[in-house]
Amino acid sequence: MKRNSNLFYNFKWGVANIRRKLTIYSGFILLESLVSFSIVCVVAGIFSLTITQLIQQNYQREQELTRTRLGYEAILFLEQTGDLRFKERIYQGETYRFSLMENKGRWILKVTDSRGAILIGQ
Repeated sequence: MKRNSNLFYNFKWGVANIRRKLTIYSGFILLESLVSFSIVCVVAGIFSLTITQLIQQNYQREQELTRTRLGYEAILFLEQTGDLRFKERIYQGETYRFSLMENKGRWILKVTDSRGAILIGQ
């Protein structure tokens, strides 16, 4: 009888030991999964920020090129016609308005877009 209860105790202790080990291992697996997920989130965030910055830089560069092209076009138009008052041009699907004004003896070239934002004011 004593031997049977000893076997039962050993079996019970073995099952409890296995459960404890499984709990520890599952905790490590969960921790490893959380760390991996955190690393993936950080890398994705950095990648997203990098792409956003590249898009913003490209947009700013394109705006500068558009202003430069519009300035050259306005100067060429001024040289050809001699008058640039309230002339409109369509460039890349956007309507731009050129105006030449005199202010204190200086001529000022102003280029505005369809919303009225001043792009060039030199």
